[in-house]
Amino acid sequence: MKIKSIHVEKLFGYYDYTLDVNENLPELLILFGDNGAGKTTILKMLYDVLKREKSDTLKKTPFNYFEIFFEDKSILKTFKHSTTIDIRDFNSPTQYTIIFLTENRKIWGKSSLYHSKGDNGTISQLAQTLYQYLKQKQIRFSQTGESSSQGIYKAIIAQMQAATNGSDTENHINYKAEITEKIKNLEERSEKFSKYGLITPFNIGEINSMVSMFSEEQMKIAYSTIMPYLDSQSAQLDALSSLQQDIHTFVTTVNSYFFDKKMTFHLSKGFSLHYTHEPYTELPFDTLSSGEKHFLRLLCNILMVSDEFTLFLIDEPEISLDVEWRRKLLKTFLTLGKNKNLQFIIATHSLELLASYRENIAQLKHQSAVTNG
Repeated sequence: MKIKSIHVEKLFGYYDYTLDVNENLPELLILFGDNGAGKTTILKMLYDVLKREKSDTLKKTPFNYFEIFFEDKSILKTFKHSTTIDIRDFNSPTQYTIIFLTENRKIWGKSSLYHSKGDNGTISQLAQTLYQYLKQKQIRFSQTGESSSQGIYKAIIAQMQAATNGSDTENHINYKAEITEKIKNLEERSEKFSKYGLITPFNIGEINSMVSMFSEEQMKIAYSTIMPYLDSQSAQLDALSSLQQDIHTFVTTVNSYFFDKKMTFHLSKGFSLHYTHEPYTELPFDTLSSGEKHFLRLLCNILMVSDEFTLFLIDEPEISLDVEWRRKLLKTFLTLGKNKNLQFIIATHSLELLASYRENIAQLKHQSAVTNG
């Protein structure tokens, strides 16, 4: 449901803008322009129109009409007659989440972290909320994995029947090689999950020791029971795979920005923070700088997007961030949002943010001025 284009006529009684999304990277649209050109106002209008709210922003801001065009060719139009607001829906989508990070660092919208407009809590509270969210996802995905592994008994019976019928001999199964390869694969995969406490560490050594002592006949019998068990373990990892990747990307990304701090995560205790030179002394999240807190708020919201389409409206994300962080910020957004159904529309003055994404810039220039050269 990504936005394809935005058109506004006579904003502030004067400006006409057509703001097109780059088709090659539709996840990002950057609004760039002089102070007073209307960047923040356009974000506020987008938020209110998409929520079908005839807000004070729409009532008090002079404009003739405001159009939102979507990828599926649907349109949402808002007309203004004096102080009367008329929002007309031309088959536009209604199932989506909007999160708006305002210029005063408040977050509007509804997500797993925040509801409507108001106090968003401290950064420590945010870390705890994110922890609870991840725990709930782990429980849900683990149940999916358990459901997938419920066929273990049927698989055991099928394997035993195959062995009895001699079909395994005909297929020349190398029992030990298959079991050993499966165990090795699970060992490599499970380390990535147990690191964050998503699963109990897989006891590879004990199984390997037993398998190594089996005779060929014992191996044939063991194959019918061990392989379905190993398959069930693999199904559990498959179910948790997207969660593991999200947590890993989030933690490594945050730590790539920090200079003298490191964040860790484990499902048994949540997020922890400490100085790199004092690894055993936990550091309260509320001691982070304003820029670090702002950065974490942004990333936490991206991590917690739902399956439905999520639109992020961010006003000046560069606030409180140094030059190096600004240069990496948009790439970080896109990396953390990879494989998620989302789109970022950002208003900025920062040349550092613009440098790598020039084709995604929609410059706020009055159309008649552009036409007249």
